[in-house]
Amino acid sequence: MAARTGKQFLRGLRDRRELWVGGDKVGSMVEHPALAGAAQALAEVYDLQHQAADVCLMPDPETGEPINVSHMVPASAEDLQRRHRGLERIAEYSVGLMGRTPDYMNVTFAGFAGRCDEWAINGNEQGAENLVRYQKKLRREDVSLTHTIVHSTVNMAKGKYPVGFDPVQLHKVEETSQGIVVRGSRVLATLAPFADELAVYPGAPMPDSAPQHALTFCIPMDTPGLKFICRDSVAVNSNRFEHPFSSRFDEQDAFVIFDDVEVPRERLFIDANLDAYNAVMKTTWWPNIMQQTMIRAHTKLDFAYGLASR
Repeated sequence: MAARTGKQFLRGLRDRRELWVGGDKVGSMVEHPALAGAAQALAEVYDLQHQAADVCLMPDPETGEPINVSHMVPASAEDLQRRHRGLERIAEYSVGLMGRTPDYMNVTFAGFAGRCDEWAINGNEQGAENLVRYQKKLRREDVSLTHTIVHSTVNMAKGKYPVGFDPVQLHKVEETSQGIVVRGSRVLATLAPFADELAVYPGAPMPDSAPQHALTFCIPMDTPGLKFICRDSVAVNSNRFEHPFSSRFDEQDAFVIFDDVEVPRERLFIDANLDAYNAVMKTTWWPNIMQQTMIRAHTKLDFAYGLASR
């Protein structure tokens, strides 16, 4: 498929995911009044990569098909400069107000794949192979990916992060012939209504007493057992002229419930492997994602400064 158009992106959102906004179970991600504006805005981001193909697209290193430059695994200063220009063009669309346009996760997984050796430690060679294979799928199918990077907080008296096993937080339940079953919850699925797939990956180190929580994988948004509970929407008016930001740029955030969700083995990157989990959290994604994050933040600051200077 290679780089998708906005029309193809919107068509991909017509699945059977279970997602709730303001107490309503959403039937259509592209028609619900709280979501339609952002869905259309993200479709325009997908169209933008074709309109600005000279800076936003590059050939896939293996197939030659056009892919978004945010999928690049940089190997030189020139590569970083090229990726910078593409990321900047995407950020300019929303003047930096959309923090999780798909390029965010594209850059993250490019960083993962670029240091797949870090994922292969402590006997996790198969997980590393699965990760590299998935990153190829991500770039070649132009998947819109969301994340859940935070364990749900159960007791603030014990701190923000797990100190031991907690059944409320996402954890491995059992093995199956096809993969593993997971149960629990995680937080901060930004872009949940507008993503094709969900990524679970390290956001904080795990203690030695909780290997069941040390999981990394990607699954489709309509996987049985997945439930998304969105925060209140700020998209209260669809009039782009009167409300140019809130009508388009509310990408949403969601609390994710995993109700005995089966994760296929080929989509599993870390399976209760504490050494691998804690190692990759520190090394393989932070430098890459900071390029995207800082470019977007600078774009937003530049807009705010220009607005204040008029």
